[in-house]
Amino acid sequence: MKKLILGLLAAALVTLGLVGTTSLAHADPYTGTVPVTPAVAKSKVKPNKKAKIPLATAGNVVPTGTAKVVCKNGKTKVKANKPLNAKGLAKTGKLKKKGKWTCTVTYTATPNSVFQSGKFKVKVKVK
Repeated sequence: MKKLILGLLAAALVTLGLVGTTSLAHADPYTGTVPVTPAVAKSKVKPNKKAKIPLATAGNVVPTGTAKVVCKNGKTKVKANKPLNAKGLAKTGKLKKKGKWTCTVTYTATPNSVFQSGKFKVKVKVK
């Protein structure tokens, strides 16, 4: 009788997966290993609109974090400091003056993320 009960108990434990379970091995996240770059070198926008500067990675992962964007055209300077949207776009402030703008994007990755922070220059044409 004891053998029958122990056999049923062992079969139940094996069926439910309670025997011989091990924990899964997890590697620590490697912070700051994925480089982030602007997806386009030049961008066009209409006057009095915000330019959208896409940031991309080597794969199909969308970067997260904040982007400080400073655009200059002669003595005119426009600043914006906002988090990236769900598509990885950094938005500038409204560019009112027509001409060629040079935008400096300072990307700051979220803490403990795999993305590298960086600084880039992008040319924006307002027509």
